[in-house]
Amino acid sequence: MRINKRAVALAFGAALLSSLGNASERLVTLGGDVTEIVFALGAGDRVVAVDSSSVYPPKVRQLPQLGYLRALSAEGVLSASADRIIANADIGPPAVKQQIQAAGQQLELVEATPTPEQLYAKIRRLASLLGTVAAGEDIIATLKADFAALAERRQRLSHRPGVLFVMNHGGGVPMIAGRNTAADSMIQLMGGRNVADAIRAYKPMTAEALVNAAPDWIVVTDQGLEQFGGVDGLLRQPGMALTPAAESRRILSMDALLLLGFGPRTADAATTLFNALHGESENDAQRDY
Repeated sequence: MRINKRAVALAFGAALLSSLGNASERLVTLGGDVTEIVFALGAGDRVVAVDSSSVYPPKVRQLPQLGYLRALSAEGVLSASADRIIANADIGPPAVKQQIQAAGQQLELVEATPTPEQLYAKIRRLASLLGTVAAGEDIIATLKADFAALAERRQRLSHRPGVLFVMNHGGGVPMIAGRNTAADSMIQLMGGRNVADAIRAYKPMTAEALVNAAPDWIVVTDQGLEQFGGVDGLLRQPGMALTPAAESRRILSMDALLLLGFGPRTADAATTLFNALHGESENDAQRDY
């Protein structure tokens, strides 16, 4: 078969130009998970602005912030003069998406991903958009190995303690997490049993719900715990003192993005929570083998 050298040269040149173009493009990333993955993929030097939920890696905090993920203004986002905007699909309000696209701005939306399998798909999508496919596969390989090790540890458990996730962001009514939430997925990964799995999504926390759930552990974000006024403030919530978790002060707190973001550090976060939840029981299980 005859090789068309001119065609090969043109294709190589186009690929090279494309690569150079990607390296110099100006990106806006909206959503802490999206921003963290973009930086993990080695494309952080292209990012010129972010939203306020983008807090990792620490260098992100030096970039201009364009507002909160779900309360953006089209004018603010467009003012960054980006070549491309890559955003969590939960950005809002809804009209902002339409206004950005109507202005002719390239907008790539990435779905929220509360399971490991969906996380792999999200990383592959972003790696494809950024031209960093190999880096994406490296991250996925590490995550898969870490999740597999965690699954093996879960299989050795003889008991899964009841866990309740409580959200308290923005000073509103505290909420508890049911099925189909990132918190529920994390509870499963850490080897717990979501005591609120009779509900879907997030529902207001009531004294009756707390008492009926009878959680062995309460999980909150660092930011939510601060809103409560610390552990003592959390335990003063109506009904909380009557739970087994409160009686033993079994409270676990973690940064919101790390806990709920489902990004490159999620397996590490789940492992940390697993160790906190099962330290003694896991050691017992290991002695049986």
